[in-house]
Amino acid sequence: MSSNIEQKIRQSIVNAEIDREADKKIEKWLVYLSRILNKSKFEIGNYLARLIVKLSKYNLPLTILCSVAFSYIALSEDVRAATRRIVPAPIRLYFIEKYSVTEITLALAIATIVIAAWLLCSTSLSDIILKRQNKRLSKELDLLKQVHNSKSIDCTDLFSKYLYSMYRKYGYDITERISLYILELDHFRCIGRYSDNQKQTELPKKMYPKELGLIGQAWVEGKSSAENLPDPKTNMDDWIASNNELGVTISENTLRALGMKSRSLHCLRIKNSKSTSVAVIVFESTKTSLPNSIEKDFGKNESRTIANLLDALRPHMVSLEIANRAGF
Repeated sequence: MSSNIEQKIRQSIVNAEIDREADKKIEKWLVYLSRILNKSKFEIGNYLARLIVKLSKYNLPLTILCSVAFSYIALSEDVRAATRRIVPAPIRLYFIEKYSVTEITLALAIATIVIAAWLLCSTSLSDIILKRQNKRLSKELDLLKQVHNSKSIDCTDLFSKYLYSMYRKYGYDITERISLYILELDHFRCIGRYSDNQKQTELPKKMYPKELGLIGQAWVEGKSSAENLPDPKTNMDDWIASNNELGVTISENTLRALGMKSRSLHCLRIKNSKSTSVAVIVFESTKTSLPNSIEKDFGKNESRTIANLLDALRPHMVSLEIANRAGF
């Protein structure tokens, strides 16, 4: 029993390979013929391919008609005569006056054979044409995916790595953090962040209104800073009150849940070569003051580099404004 099954499986594999080779040969000739026909300015090959696919959609009624015609031809003469009486008398008499029964039967047989040949050929041709179209579309889809992947850049990681270089340059430790914000839909979105303290590197899950505290002030005035904020470890209420005085509109529960409770901050606005505001960079520390002078260390070169990076990577970044216009 098992040997018979194995033999059938082997035979089916062989038959499948033979069918594939036959399909390849037919497809090869069709491609060659199509190229010849497409040399004309009307691209006859492509037109015929579309026409065959379109007409093959109506093969079902033709199949039914062909089956009925073959069944009629296979009947005996007496049964065919009885069948002809079903046809309305005026129509039957019209054809009988012009043609004999033998001529009508012969014409019907020829027409049926032509229809059967069309059904056989059109089904095979449309199948090959649709398979080729499917292959072409699959390749185009793969190409689009490759193009998309080649353009996809982890911008957050890139900006964070640049902030890391500044972090090292300024000699910061686990008590400091640098973040980069851009303005979208009147809200600030963090697109890069670095700190040696891994708990402080997580990007915020929400966006902040552009009027928010020191970041909003820096966006309008160019810079803002705060130092010597109360120690949240010993006096959380005073630390929260100091943040509220700075214009931080975050709720008390959110402030208490922050991973980094900064005691000193310095925010600077970044402009591009067209003097357009493009970002705000935030330096912060859990100490009472930052270990360096931001005004002195963060110069035009750093600002220009970040602005150029933003301009160059803008097409690769997720745009909330475009998504909003699209209805998301």
